[in-house]
Amino acid sequence: THTVKAGIDFSPLDVLNLSASLSLTRGEYIDVIIGRKRSQAESASISAEYTPFKDFLIYSQYFYDRMTIESRYSWTYDSTLTASYPPETSSNFIKPFSETMEDSHDSYVIGFDYDAFEKISVTGNYSRHKSTGTSVNMPAVRSTTDTYDLKLSYKFRDDIPAICFPFIQIKGLRINAGYYSERYKRDDYTLDFDVTDPKDIFLGII
Repeated sequence: THTVKAGIDFSPLDVLNLSASLSLTRGEYIDVIIGRKRSQAESASISAEYTPFKDFLIYSQYFYDRMTIESRYSWTYDSTLTASYPPETSSNFIKPFSETMEDSHDSYVIGFDYDAFEKISVTGNYSRHKSTGTSVNMPAVRSTTDTYDLKLSYKFRDDIPAICFPFIQIKGLRINAGYYSERYKRDDYTLDFDVTDPKDIFLGII
């Protein structure tokens, strides 16, 4: 396996910071007859942070990665299940075959951090993660996840006497409240099922 990486950080302005990175990995599995033969992965990311005024930060990030795996498989033939295999095609179940699988992911994030007052801060972000998986002769499986996060926090003054024990000082007390939501959507042909159609595709089997 060989991996090459590169990255850059750049601040064109005092209030702006940019960064990016790239990575490439390639693997070869020598002398493998049945199993994984080759694999390759690429990933990239880019981010930006902007501070338009004191105590207010806006940030955005994007991540991408993709993996391809080439493999060779062989079905295990079970003579007790002969009746389940069409006689004219049973030999195909023990003949090795090759397959390429590919997974890709995209992630987007945007958010902010704001110290509204000396003791009050507000943070929030939105992110979307998209995933796609494919293989030879199979429809793609896709999913999307959206998340929302908002939080408000308040920091009390440095020294607070305890109610029951006034001589005890509580330091650094902070309380917070927030809201978080996640929405997940999946498009997966293996989950489709119609009882009226005997030729449904389920887990890749017709």
